[in-house]
Amino acid sequence: QAWIPAVVPLEPQRMTCPLASHPEERVQFAPAAHETVDRIIVTVCEGLQAAEHDLNMLDANYKNGDCGRNLAHGARLLFERYKTWPRDRPGLLCVCLSRLLRHVEGALSSMFATFFLKASKGLNEKASWSDAGLVEAFQQALAEVQVAGEFTEGMRTFADALGPALRVSDKGLGAMSRAALKGA
Repeated sequence: QAWIPAVVPLEPQRMTCPLASHPEERVQFAPAAHETVDRIIVTVCEGLQAAEHDLNMLDANYKNGDCGRNLAHGARLLFERYKTWPRDRPGLLCVCLSRLLRHVEGALSSMFATFFLKASKGLNEKASWSDAGLVEAFQQALAEVQVAGEFTEGMRTFADALGPALRVSDKGLGAMSRAALKGA
């Protein structure tokens, strides 16, 4: 007989698992505000929630029509939690974003979770928003996610907006926004 018989416990007990399944999820960060980052987070969250129906309709043309629901759900979670995160440190904020997005359904959420995790690895925990390596870390993270997801700019993915925005980051947030809109 190749299989070992199962052992039935005499007194079965329910085991509880910690919510954090990965060691890095057990690490807590001190919250810290950043006016510009806070404004961007709120704007993105409001925009995604307002666009939920339209995104579902667009997605229904190609897939199962749940993209808007998933993104709006992620936006609601982000809006509930972002004030407890270190928004003044991009590397730590990226870790928090990656953690949150791993719990949101959909392929896009998974790609963004991977993007933020990769970006966090390119930044040390003391990095600030003015550090020279910030854009390079985001560009490298985007490149790695594109390889993993087998997509490039021009394939109607978030890279169509993010890539051009990162390339003009030296010109400020306004230029980044315009480049993202043009790329999308």
